[in-house]
Amino acid sequence: MPRALSDAYLPTTHSAAGPHKDTFGEVVHRLLKDLVHDALMAQFADCEVTRLHVLTVTWELERLQRWQKFHTRSVTYLKE
Repeated sequence: MPRALSDAYLPTTHSAAGPHKDTFGEVVHRLLKDLVHDALMAQFADCEVTRLHVLTVTWELERLQRWQKFHTRSVTYLKE
């Protein structure tokens, strides 16, 4: 998944020495502060979505383990 400030989006500057891939710092320095803020907020949202997805999967596993424990104990109890 591409990120807002990925190296793939860095422009190339042409000079007498030939093409030069601008550094991240050079590009950010030329951007409007509001644009940088928006990009950082979008990146933060991506991180939060990933974090919450990991938490959701973790809780899904925990839920399944708890139900499995309940079912196992219930069957054991009913067999007695």
